[in-house]
Amino acid sequence: MQHILIDRWGRWVVEKRWIVILLTLLAFGALMMPMKNLYFDNSNEMWFLDDDPALKHYEEFRDRFGNGQYLLVGLEAPDGEETVFNEQTLRVITKLTRLLEDHEYVDKVTSLANYQFIHSEDDTLNTEDLIEDPEERFGVSGVQLVKRTDEAATADADADFDDDAGFDETGFGDEGDDEQEVTTAPKKVRSYADMAKIMRGEFLAQDFLISKDLRHTIVSARVIHKQGMIDHHVKLVKDLNAFIAQEKFVEQGVKLRITGNPLISERFLTYSMQDQGTTMPAMFALILLFLFISFRTLAGVTMPLVVIFGSVITVVGTLGAFGWAFNMLNAALPVLLMAVGIGDSIHIIVEFYHFRNEGYEPKEAAAKAASTLWVPCFNTSLTTAIGFLAISTSNLVPLKEYGVIAAVGVFVAFLISVTTLPALLSFVKGKPEKTKKLVEHGFTARVTAGLMPFTFKYSKPIVAVGVLIAGFSIYFSSQITVDANFVNYFKEDTKVRQDILYFDDVYNGFANLEFVLDSGEEGGVKNPKYLKQALAFQEYLETIPAAGKANSVLNYIRKMNQAMHDDDPNFYILPDSRELTAQYLLLYENSSPEEDLTDLKSMDERVMRISLKLQNMSTAKMKVLVEEIKLELENTYPELNTVITGDLILFNSMDIYIQEGLVRSFSLAIGLIVICFFVLLRSFKYGLLAMIPSLFPIFFAGGIMYLMGLTLDLATMIVAAVTFGIAVDDTIHVMNRYILGRNNGKTRKESVHLAMTESGRALVFTSVILYFGFSSLMLSSLMPNIYFGFFAGIIIMTALAADLLLLPAVMFLTGDKEAYPIKKQTKNAA
Repeated sequence: MQHILIDRWGRWVVEKRWIVILLTLLAFGALMMPMKNLYFDNSNEMWFLDDDPALKHYEEFRDRFGNGQYLLVGLEAPDGEETVFNEQTLRVITKLTRLLEDHEYVDKVTSLANYQFIHSEDDTLNTEDLIEDPEERFGVSGVQLVKRTDEAATADADADFDDDAGFDETGFGDEGDDEQEVTTAPKKVRSYADMAKIMRGEFLAQDFLISKDLRHTIVSARVIHKQGMIDHHVKLVKDLNAFIAQEKFVEQGVKLRITGNPLISERFLTYSMQDQGTTMPAMFALILLFLFISFRTLAGVTMPLVVIFGSVITVVGTLGAFGWAFNMLNAALPVLLMAVGIGDSIHIIVEFYHFRNEGYEPKEAAAKAASTLWVPCFNTSLTTAIGFLAISTSNLVPLKEYGVIAAVGVFVAFLISVTTLPALLSFVKGKPEKTKKLVEHGFTARVTAGLMPFTFKYSKPIVAVGVLIAGFSIYFSSQITVDANFVNYFKEDTKVRQDILYFDDVYNGFANLEFVLDSGEEGGVKNPKYLKQALAFQEYLETIPAAGKANSVLNYIRKMNQAMHDDDPNFYILPDSRELTAQYLLLYENSSPEEDLTDLKSMDERVMRISLKLQNMSTAKMKVLVEEIKLELENTYPELNTVITGDLILFNSMDIYIQEGLVRSFSLAIGLIVICFFVLLRSFKYGLLAMIPSLFPIFFAGGIMYLMGLTLDLATMIVAAVTFGIAVDDTIHVMNRYILGRNNGKTRKESVHLAMTESGRALVFTSVILYFGFSSLMLSSLMPNIYFGFFAGIIIMTALAADLLLLPAVMFLTGDKEAYPIKKQTKNAA
C-alpha cells in the first residue's frame, strides 16, 4: 500500500508540475514578507530564559547599580615620555572624553580629564579637579564627530579596525584640523609634574584609571542598556573609530587600545557580515563548480540551487515571522541548508539521470526518481530533524531556536526535493552523453563499482583498523573540555584579541566579577562591623592570582578617612564608628563630586557592590574559581549575604548549560535515531549496523579536536549536529539500497555492490561538493567558522569512508547469510 501511494505521489507531482511550481513560488513570496522583521542580536541576555537565576541576578544588579558594560579606551605614554602626563596624551584624553560624554548611548565617562581627587581643607572634605578646565587648556571645546558626506567615505564605515595597521584612517581629509586652538590659559594651571605627583598617591585611581607607573591610562564609558539589542553598541564603536580616524590619532603616534562588551558585540557583527560577503560566495562558487564537474549539464548545476534557496528563504522568513533575531549561531543556517539541500537533490538528480539512461522519458524518469527516493529522503530528513530538535532541549535560548529552525529547514528541503525538483526535472529533455558517461562509467562510477570486491577481500583488516581508530577516538573525545570563552572566537593576531591581552597585562583584565553584598538593614553599609567583614572579603579577593584590584565604596570611605587625617597613608583605613562614616559620606556628598557613589551603593545604603577585575581565562577555570569563592563566602563570610553576578557569571552559566546540553541533546539524539533506525530499517541488527558509520566520524573528529588542544563550545556543538545529520543521511541511503537488494533475493555481495554503485555514486558526488564547500569557511574571520569548515570537511569525508568501506566490511563479517526478513523464501541465498 505504501509503495502504491508513493508511486502515485511521483506521478502526481509530474502531472501537476505547473501547479507544484506555482505553489512553490507563492510560498516563497509569502515567506519573504516577514524578513522585514529581522534584526541582529548578540547581547548577553539573549542566551537565557527569562526566569534563569543567573539572568535574574544580573538584571537586579543592573537595575540597582546601573549597566555593568563599559567601552574602554586604553592609552599609553608616547615614546620619549615617562608618563601619560604630557600635552599630547592629555589632549587626546580630553577629546575622547568630550566625544563620549556627548554620545547618546553613554551615561557616564571616567578619565583623567574629569578625575577629581579627595583632600581636606580646614577640616572640610573637598573634591578637586585634577585638570581644571581641560577643554579650555587643551583647546578642544566643541569637539564633535564630523559628518562624512562623500559616498567613498561612507562605504568605509564598516572597516572599523585594520588588524595590520591599527584603525581605518581614510576618507576624512583635513576636516578634523578645523578647530581653533584656544590660546588663553586658565587662571589656575597645574603642571604635568604636579599632576603626576598627585596621582602617585591616588590609591583610588591606581590600577583602575591609571597604572602605578603612570604610563598607561583608561577612558571608560559606561554604555546604556537596551534590552535585546546591540545596535547601540555598534553605533558607539563606529562613532569612536570614525572620530579616531578623523583626528588622525594613530598618525600622530598615539597608542590606543579598545575593548569592552560594545567592542566585542560590534566585532562579532562586523566579522559575521564580512564572512557572509566572502566565505558564502566562495562556498557557493565552489558548489557550482563541482556540480558542473559532476553533471556537465545546466539542470545538474541549477536544480540543486532551487532546493538550497527555497529552504534558506523559508528559514529566514520563519525567523522573521517568529520575531527571532539573527545571532552568531543561526547566521550559519544557510551553510547547514546548503548541506541538506545538496544531499537530497543530488541523490534525486543522479537517480533521474539513471532512469534517463535506461530509456525513460523525462516525465517518467522524474516521477520514478521521486518515488524511488521518497522513503530514504524522508528517513534522512526525519533523523536529521530529530538530531536538531534534540539540541532544542538546551537551556540556552539561541540553541533552542536553532534546533527548531534547523528542523524546519530540513523538512522544507525534503519537500522541495520530492515535489518542486522532480517537477522541474520533468522539463529536462536532453540526454547528454557526457552526463551518462560521468554518472554511469566515469571515475566515480568505476571506483564505487570496485569497492565491493575490495571490502570483501580485506574486510578483516578494514574492521581491525576501524576498531583501533574508533577506540583511540572515543578515548580522546572523552577528554575534551568545554570552554565558552568568547575571546577564543577571534584569531590570535587580530587587534581585538591583542587589545584584550593588553588590558590583561596592564590592568589584570577588563571584565568584572561583581559581588552584591546585602547588609540586611537600611544604612547597613555604614555599620563598622559589616564594613570590616566586607573589607576582609575584598582583601581575600585581591589575593586571587588572576585578579586585579577590587573597587568598592570601601575604597572611597578609606580615602575620605585618610584625607581627613592630613592625607596620612596610615589612615587609609575604615572609620571605627557608624557616625564617623556617615559624616564622611555627607561631607563627600556636599563637595559636589562627579562620582556620586550611586553605582557602588544603593540609595538606602543597605546594599553595596564590589567589582573585581579578572584576567581572561577559560570558562572551566572560571567555574572552579567561582566555586572556590562561593565556598569561602559560605565558610568565612556568611553574614555578608553575597550574590555573585556580572558578565563573567553569565559566561560561566553558559559553560554549564553547554556541558549539560551536550550530554542531554546528543544522548537524546542518538537514542531517538537508534530507535528510528530500528523502525525505519525494520531490523534490530541493521539498526545497530547503521550506527557504526553514523557515530564513527563524530568520535574521530572529537579525537582530532583533543589532539589539537581545542575545546567544545557552541560552535563545535553545531558542527557536530550538522555533520552528524549528514553522516546519518549517508548511512540511510546505503542501508536502504542494501536492504532493497536483500529484499529482492540478492546475496550480501550483490546487495553491497548495488548499494555502492547506486547510492555510492551520489554519496561521493555529495561528499566532495560539501567538503570543498565547507572548506571555504576556513577563509572566515571568526574562529568558530574556521573550525566549522575544518571539522565539517573531516567528518564528511570520514563518514564517506565509513559508509563505503567500514560498513560493508562489517556486513561481510556479521555472518548475515539470510535475506531481508520480509522475503523469507530467499533465506538460502549465498
